[in-house]
Parts: sequence; structure tokens; C-alpha cells
Amino acid sequence: MGGRFFIVKPFFQQMRKAMAAAQSTFGETFFINGDQVNTFTGIFTRLDSHDVLDVGEFSGEVSAVIETDRDQFETLGLTPSVGDVVNIISTDYRVLRVNPDEVSFELLLREADR
Repeated sequence: MGGRFFIVKPFFQQMRKAMAAAQSTFGETFFINGDQVNTFTGIFTRLDSHDVLDVGEFSGEVSAVIETDRDQFETLGLTPSVGDVVNIISTDYRVLRVNPDEVSFELLLREADR
């Protein structure tokens, strides 16, 4: 079991580096709940209005998905939450779901005016 830790830890370190590099190239700056002092960077992984959930189920609720690294939040002692309002490129989105992993947060968003 101890050997696995030595494999997994470098993997996540590499994922953090890759996420930082991708955000610096493709990232969009955003802020949460009107706090323009603490800005974050994330990558749109989807921008559309329909998501296939399961056979025969569709959701018109999801407007966008943004992937953002955890470190920028943890440095400030913050965590994105369901119901937060995220402003990206002058558009407000409400967080519908937060999918966390070791390296990042995936935020499923819906335009706030829908």
C-alpha cells in the first residue's frame, strides 16, 4: 500500500502542473458572488444548452462547465459551492453542482437569468 502512494503523489503533482499550464494558455478569469478582489482562472470544457444525462433524459439546465484548479481556492481558504454566482466574461452563472477531485473543481453552471 505504501508503494502506491509514491506512484499516485507524483501523478497528482504532474496533473497540477498540466492544469496550471492549460489555465495560463486557455483560461478565463472569473469571480464569485460579486467579489472582484479574489479572481480565479478556469477553462471552459463545455458551453452549450443541452446535456444528455441518461438514456432518454436531457437537461437544458446546464449552460457551461468550467474546470478550475483547487490550489487557487485553497490558498484563500475558499471552496466553490452550489448556489454561488460565478461571473465569467461579463455573464453571471449559478453553480448547479461542484465535482471535486484531487487537483480541480468542475463547476456545472447555468446562466443566472434563466
